[in-house]
Amino acid sequence: MRIQNLVYCFTLCLTLFLGSCIERPAPPVVYIAPKPVLKPMNVKDVWVYQGNNKLLGAYELDSQLYIPIQNREEKQFTFMGGVWEDGLSSLHAIYPFWKPYTATLKLDKSNIQDAEPVTLKFEYVSNAKEAIYSGSTNIDGENFDRTALAFDTLTGSTAVLVRQNYEVYEGNYSGHIVLNNTNNYIEIITQKNEEGMSIPLPSTCWLEITYKSDVNIDIAVLAKSTSSSDYVINTKGGLSPKSNWTTVYINMNYLLGNNIITSQTYKYKLDLRAKFNENLGKPIQNIYLDNIRILYF
Repeated sequence: MRIQNLVYCFTLCLTLFLGSCIERPAPPVVYIAPKPVLKPMNVKDVWVYQGNNKLLGAYELDSQLYIPIQNREEKQFTFMGGVWEDGLSSLHAIYPFWKPYTATLKLDKSNIQDAEPVTLKFEYVSNAKEAIYSGSTNIDGENFDRTALAFDTLTGSTAVLVRQNYEVYEGNYSGHIVLNNTNNYIEIITQKNEEGMSIPLPSTCWLEITYKSDVNIDIAVLAKSTSSSDYVINTKGGLSPKSNWTTVYINMNYLLGNNIITSQTYKYKLDLRAKFNENLGKPIQNIYLDNIRILYF
């Protein structure tokens, strides 16, 4: 009897083990394929929610993205657009100035190759304010289509910023700076002869800038208290050279709030600097700028 019990137990354990090794079919799924957003927005990532705020995940948004969906009954989806904060691939953030995009999908595509396409459309939130042109009713910022530029060139610069129409990202014009051995440095700031931008703190505030450049572009903010004539200068990294038009999103919290007295009110100026790089071996080095916005709420 004991031997029979042992044989029975061994057989049962072997059956359970072999059964666990058998590959069972996965629950049936369907596939959706969110599509990359074309310019002007540089959407790097997308957060996907199904139904009543069920997060399916955060995904890098590229042409190869497809998402398996197990719940085929709930057809309502919400997409949140994300950026690389400060242009760094290690810093992924939902961009606070874009509205969520909601779509109702069919959920009838059962293979990856036929994944249901989702054309994403992100718009700016209605309560976003633009600091560079504070009196404007829109959030164009410095798009270089205005007659008067928001940026002035500071004394000490040998190069100049001009408005031109032969190399443009969006609209009719962009800004252009030429650097060479003679004209080897430029520093531009917003509203040189004005008090500066009024941005209340604390605020959610980001800089958007679209550019392509042969050289690094350094970013700084000049902060001046309304009760002082001295500027506090805060710097934060910069923009690396890009051979193609690239839109970068810079979190302004540090640039606005560092080295200030919280009980005082400040005015701000955006400061961009660049210099000729002899090590490039290029006698003429170009910088192109477009769609420069400082948004806050």
